[in-house]
Amino acid sequence: KGYRYPIFETVKAYRQGSDQETHFNTAFFFPPQDHFYLDDDKENLAVLDSLWNLNQKAEEINTDDTTKPTPLTYNFYPNPVETQLHIECLLEISSDITITLHSLDGRLIKAIKDPKQPQGLYHKAIDCSDLPQGTYVLRIQTEDSSITSDKLIKK
Repeated sequence: KGYRYPIFETVKAYRQGSDQETHFNTAFFFPPQDHFYLDDDKENLAVLDSLWNLNQKAEEINTDDTTKPTPLTYNFYPNPVETQLHIECLLEISSDITITLHSLDGRLIKAIKDPKQPQGLYHKAIDCSDLPQGTYVLRIQTEDSSITSDKLIKK
């Protein structure tokens, strides 16, 4: 209620008559702390303040030794996919990244490892033309976090 999720905005351009060959491709990431909030949007401002603990005093912060991994922010498209799957994720730190596709029964179908990717927006295009039609699970792992996606469908 009242919270805006991270936004990935992807811009793609194609040349007319070029069989969908990408001419230009870029992506932007807008984390919640960079969203613009209207001054009279009291509900969203209150939720934002509570989520980011903007008014919390430094001595109230719990200094527990257990550190939780930073959640991985990601996007993948198109879904369903025919040939090329595009994956984007925001790397908070430079990290190795591993992308795996699994069948619904857990079998590893495809694995891609990219060592030491720089901090920032990571983009990977994966050829899925050789995958049989079906439903898959996408998993993205970095050195400090991992995430398993909702279902990815190959048509």
